[in-house]
This record gives sequence, structure tokens and C-alpha cells, in this order.
Amino acid sequence: MTAEKGRATPARGAAAKPKAAESVLRFALFYGPEIGLAHERADTLAKSVVADPADPFRVVAFTGEQLAQDPARLADEAAAIAFGGGRKVVRVTDAPKGQT
Repeated sequence: MTAEKGRATPARGAAAKPKAAESVLRFALFYGPEIGLAHERADTLAKSVVADPADPFRVVAFTGEQLAQDPARLADEAAAIAFGGGRKVVRVTDAPKGQT
């Protein structure tokens, strides 16, 4: 794709539409001064990925403190296949704002 006056146009020989596999969302970050709005949008996205957001086999939730103790768990859970197949959601809540 090449940019032309503020819009994207397909490059020569490129397909106009992306393939289905290229348009799959793999990661989303919700952040902002209104924590309730960030949670609401994360819930909406989770409901679009899994039918039941309370399903323990397809939804994994971590706190920032749990990940600080074992940072590799995030990558392990993201790469793991959901029990029974299908897509899964990995959520991180209460992540630290930074280290000083």
C-alpha cells in the first residue's frame, strides 16, 4: 500500500482487500483516564471473541502483580490453545503504571 494525499491505495500488483487471515485481531490495549470505560470496551471485545466471558477454559485473567512475579505466563497463555478448541481471551487488569 502506498499513501496518496491522506488515503491508502493498493500498490501495483497488490490485492485491494486484505486476506481474512491478515485482518484477525491478535492484541488490544484499552487504556485511559476513565477506567470504567476501558473495562466496558474490553468486555465488549471479549464478548465478540468468546460466547461466554466467564468460561474458564477460554478466558484467562491476570493481575499486574501476578505477571510481575512470573512474566512468562502472559506469553505462555497467549500461545496456549483453548481447551476444546476455538479462540480465547487473555486479560490483564490492574497493571502497574510504571516503575520508578
